[in-house]
Amino acid sequence: QQNVNNSDNSTIGSNSYQKVQNFEFYADNENGFSIGNISYGVEGKCIRTTNTYDEQSFNRANNTNTEQIEYELSAYVGWNQKISKGALNISCAVEWQKATEKNGMQNLILWNKFIATPQLTFIYTITPTQMLRVSVTSDKKYPSYWKTTNSISYSNPYLSINGNSDLKPYVSYELSANYIIRGKYIIGVFENYCPDFFTQLLYQ
Repeated sequence: QQNVNNSDNSTIGSNSYQKVQNFEFYADNENGFSIGNISYGVEGKCIRTTNTYDEQSFNRANNTNTEQIEYELSAYVGWNQKISKGALNISCAVEWQKATEKNGMQNLILWNKFIATPQLTFIYTITPTQMLRVSVTSDKKYPSYWKTTNSISYSNPYLSINGNSDLKPYVSYELSANYIIRGKYIIGVFENYCPDFFTQLLYQ
């Protein structure tokens, strides 16, 4: 619940209610071989979120009821093994994501896309005092529910936060390579790549 008063005693008030239902399943397995292990599996999710937003601003009422449903289905495979002077771990997941929103008579598809999330860690001991470590990571970034919902909330009489249904999830990829000397001196490079980056900006 939120209430804000402005200088002429007009009141901006709002109440919001949210209900989240989460259904998911997964199955995975791992097999060992003489040179390493392979793992694989599938995972699925369905998240249903209903939201009621009641607003009273400057003697006007606004009621919003929305329902957002998110679907995720992914499959992954991974391989890890030890080598004479180090170790290798590598995996990759492919995921289908879809999200829809129902707002009154309006039905929107917020996103419908496939993404790939590779992971890699390679460690190699060059000498007893020198080591090389290379890693690739992928991190999925999601806009919060409130940022994608078609509603308005007020921080004060002059500042409002508008939901934007055009915001979409994206993946952040990171690559790092480090040359480690005596366990305390590190020479490294780092790269971060975010295709399809989305964010919410302030404007006046």
